[in-house]
Amino acid sequence: MEWLRRFARDEDGQDIVEYALLTAFFGLCALAAFASIQTALGVKYTGSSNGLQGLWDPPPPSGS
Repeated sequence: MEWLRRFARDEDGQDIVEYALLTAFFGLCALAAFASIQTALGVKYTGSSNGLQGLWDPPPPSGS
């Protein structure tokens, strides 16, 4: 029973667990942000690519 009381009062390693949880939280936030940025960039790239398609018409081949 004494070891259970000692275990409940022991604070060794508490900081490491807190830093690990904080790091995991920031990692998940970064993944969510990267996914949103990737989608937004894809939409912008597709829109600009489609807009550039009709800007230049090649001349007809000569000799016809």
